[in-house]
Amino acid sequence: APIPQEQADADVLLHWLANYVRVNNKLFVKKNDVRNSGPNSLRNKLRLNAAILMLYTRQIAWEGKQEGDKAIYILLNPNFFTPERVAMLCQTSPTSQGGSQF
Repeated sequence: APIPQEQADADVLLHWLANYVRVNNKLFVKKNDVRNSGPNSLRNKLRLNAAILMLYTRQIAWEGKQEGDKAIYILLNPNFFTPERVAMLCQTSPTSQGGSQF
């Protein structure tokens, strides 16, 4: 059965976020930064929101704000984004194993 679009997008976002953590060593990213420099398919606001919601339901990531800052951030669960899991996600592609890895 084909993977639902939201699931495929969440998988792409998950891998992008893992690489972001590996490179930047941060567990948060501005949502607009994902829209501007993230995967092309997730530059669409509706698809990005659906992907974030999918990650939220799995307690992997969620949206939030910082006091005094108008930006919306994607906050990452440190219990999920362990160094081992980040390394594993960075070594695989979102579709390399036929679907979601989370």
